[in-house]
Amino acid sequence: MALKPCPECGQQISTSAKVCPHCGKPSPTKSRIGCFPILGIFVIAIVVVGFIQTQSHPAAPPSPPAQPPGPFAVTMTISNTGGADPVIQGQTNLPDGTQLIVSLEKTNGPLMGQDNVTVSGGAFQTDQYSDHGNPYAPGIYTVEISSGEATIQPQSVQVIIGDHGQNMNLGGPVIADQFNLAAGGKVVDYFTAIKIP
Repeated sequence: MALKPCPECGQQISTSAKVCPHCGKPSPTKSRIGCFPILGIFVIAIVVVGFIQTQSHPAAPPSPPAQPPGPFAVTMTISNTGGADPVIQGQTNLPDGTQLIVSLEKTNGPLMGQDNVTVSGGAFQTDQYSDHGNPYAPGIYTVEISSGEATIQPQSVQVIIGDHGQNMNLGGPVIADQFNLAAGGKVVDYFTAIKIP
């Protein structure tokens, strides 16, 4: 008769014993495998299935890096949607993330308001302008939209317009050359008139 220690009390008992004669533990010699082998089989199955799937569906080759576009003509249109309390909305082909300054002034008069905007989805919009909380007087006003030099734009914008704005074509009412000691390159400098009723 083979003997084995009882897992409960440690005394030697027969391997065929149904109850430990020392402590009364039922099935004291029954082997307990536990859930570890089942868990191990499950993990191995997942690894095998994953390997088979990667072999049957190889990863697509990486796409080539995006090439910056060549020169382009900047376009811009604006409208006033706020009446006597102007809200300047614009459409442009400048890249998303381009930072612009929108200034409003009375034609041949003082600066009336200024707002910083960012191009998103080919569009931008200012907050509502007012004359110290009052509507603007009716008349013709000048709107100036400028970008500042390219080096102050986000890197994602510089990739498209060039680090000195060199990809923006000169000409038309939108682009100006800005060469001086402090800065250099092409900038957006667009002027147009709007009528405030």
